[in-house]
Amino acid sequence: GLKISTSSTTNNDDTVTYDAQLSTGIHSFAVNGSERLRIDSGGNAIFTKSGGAYLQLKDASAVRGSINVTTSDGLIFSTGSSFTERMRIDGATGRVGIGTSSPDFIFQTSAANAQIGIESTTSGQNASLYYTANGANQWEVGVNISAGLDYEIFDRVNNLSRFVVDHDGNVGIGTSSPTVGKLQVDDGSGAIVAITRTS
Repeated sequence: GLKISTSSTTNNDDTVTYDAQLSTGIHSFAVNGSERLRIDSGGNAIFTKSGGAYLQLKDASAVRGSINVTTSDGLIFSTGSSFTERMRIDGATGRVGIGTSSPDFIFQTSAANAQIGIESTTSGQNASLYYTANGANQWEVGVNISAGLDYEIFDRVNNLSRFVVDHDGNVGIGTSSPTVGKLQVDDGSGAIVAITRTS
């Protein structure tokens, strides 16, 4: 193999060592005797730092962002030279947090005015959320499902529209086009509305 290192330091420079191991195909870079970067035989770059490893992203003038590996196997994505945290993946739980360093759910966004947008960039295509359980889609909620631009709760098990609110404020249950009054409930048979008590 090949090893290159500085024999002395000047102006408080660190000692840097480059070690190329022919037998293993590993290339390593060490600073003051501590390995900081390794490129293995598969081409993987491995960074090492006590307390976690940083990958800093810089341009010609400043640091623009970083990725930090925490000691609990988490990932922190930061922006700016002050390393402002923007997103975190918790290593213990796999939860993703944006605006929070301790997400309580699989995905959590936190802010003074927290909003999540879902946009369809093609006219007539769905902008919606799917709810999946037991290996199958159960419900779809959004617009452009079967009721045009009206808000809709769609039953994906039976492929039926269950609840619609149009832009006039009309509500439809059992119909995707409520046109009779503010509330229209349609059913092919049986009771339309049932009010019962349990005792």
